[in-house]
Amino acid sequence: MRVLFLQRGHPYYTSQLSSALCRLGHDVAIILDQKNPDYVGTGDSDRKADYLKLLDPRVQVFWVELSVSSSLRDIIAGFKSMSQISRLIGQYRPDVIHVHDEADYRLYGGLALSGRNPTVLVVHDPELHPGYKANKSAGFVKPRMRHAAERVIVHGEDIKKRLLDVDIIPENRIRVVNHGAYDLYLRWRPVESSSKGLRVLFFGRILEYKGLEYLIKAAPEVVEQVPGVKFVIAGSGPDWQRCKGFIETPDIFVIHDCNVLDSDVARLFHEASVVVLPYIEASQSGVLAIAYAFGVPSVVTNVGSLPEVVHDGETGLVVAPRDSHALAEALVKLLTDSDLRERMGRNAQYEAENGALSWDSIAAETVNVYHDAMRSAK
Repeated sequence: MRVLFLQRGHPYYTSQLSSALCRLGHDVAIILDQKNPDYVGTGDSDRKADYLKLLDPRVQVFWVELSVSSSLRDIIAGFKSMSQISRLIGQYRPDVIHVHDEADYRLYGGLALSGRNPTVLVVHDPELHPGYKANKSAGFVKPRMRHAAERVIVHGEDIKKRLLDVDIIPENRIRVVNHGAYDLYLRWRPVESSSKGLRVLFFGRILEYKGLEYLIKAAPEVVEQVPGVKFVIAGSGPDWQRCKGFIETPDIFVIHDCNVLDSDVARLFHEASVVVLPYIEASQSGVLAIAYAFGVPSVVTNVGSLPEVVHDGETGLVVAPRDSHALAEALVKLLTDSDLRERMGRNAQYEAENGALSWDSIAAETVNVYHDAMRSAK
């Protein structure tokens, strides 16, 4: 089977899935935006070369330019990009095209110009999380991409229900496939840990729906029962200024208010005793995908599809959202029981390497969706 990925974002997701498809014997190509910093970096960094190292060498890569300005010159360039995408699709002649729920009109236009191709669309979030601003073209592009796709993949039953609530997509076109564990970060894992104590890690972009304030409020209660534990907050975002106002005992926190480099991501998860997601709203989480790869147990709230991934009592603990006391109790339970943490960590790592979150398993499920889409397109 010939599979073509078309996207602007989600670089690590596609690197893992495309490589797994190659291992299954399929031909894979990716069309990427040559100006996207996720792939090419900025300044002196050579992110483009680094990203290509993450791909199976059998994956073909085609680069197109998708500028982001709204000037007349870039609108003209956008039409050229659509033509280039259409031409590349025609040259590669894929059996199926795999796209993400993008709001870029050039991707939609390139697909439309290329004619009838079986398409599988991944919808990560049925609606924008609170704190995110909608792209101006999202209201036009996303519904059309969703309705044009033969099959739509979501990463959880709750996400499927929410998508059915907000969009007019027949239920028989939606398939639930797990989000794989991001084991690619293991290549940056340090040989030894520089941290000797217990650490609770909150990682990722800081937006209101992430519920960081509830972790900050829970921290003093945890420290009373687990002296010496540190709470690591790594990431940046518009809700940080508000959240840091809740910190009353700064000495128990380690703050990394920045965009974290991949090597530092690996170190943070390698050193973490527990990863915590105190979200008040969610769909699925790439943070959990990293935690599972590193074999770190998680404490999550019962929102979105998070409890579909974190099996309560097996790979982590699930608590009610907006409840700092319940969050503190769960953290204390894990931090005071090393055997429980180790058992849950092993279970999580097994899921990442050999279970439902391994990319080989996910690639096999995705191929079934591809075949379904191809049959539907006939």
